Amino acid sequence: MSESKKRLAELEEKLKEDPQADEFYECAVLLKDDGRAVDARNVLLSGLSKHQQHAAARLLLAQLYYQEGWGEFCVRELVELKKYVSSPALDKLIDAFGEYAHPFLQSSTENHASGAVDDEESETEARVAAL
Repeated sequence: MSESKKRLAELEEKLKEDPQADEFYECAVLLKDDGRAVDARNVLLSGLSKHQQHAAARLLLAQLYYQEGWGEFCVRELVELKKYVSSPALDKLIDAFGEYAHPFLQSSTENHASGAVDDEESETEARVAAL
């Protein structure tokens, strides 16, 4: 068994005990890499219910929604991410959805980026640019 599979098994066991454990993002990444996108999405949804401002997790969830063809859910997560992260790359990505994104942007009139963590913000901007 590879190291990543071992780590995934450990994390899955931990998340059975506490679905909102801090390691939820790491587990979701390993699940996605293992081809288990639906499981990764479920782990992210559970973890984000406690860790709403986890920017990388929101971005990964948006990516999974996009890859599954769920554009509306993808946009919703990107707009939610915009509350915590101020990023020109994120704005550009949301703009790429055009009219599809407008209803979500209208319901989210404030940008709460002042509460964002700087190091997480720069990491998220790099991830957004990679999309």
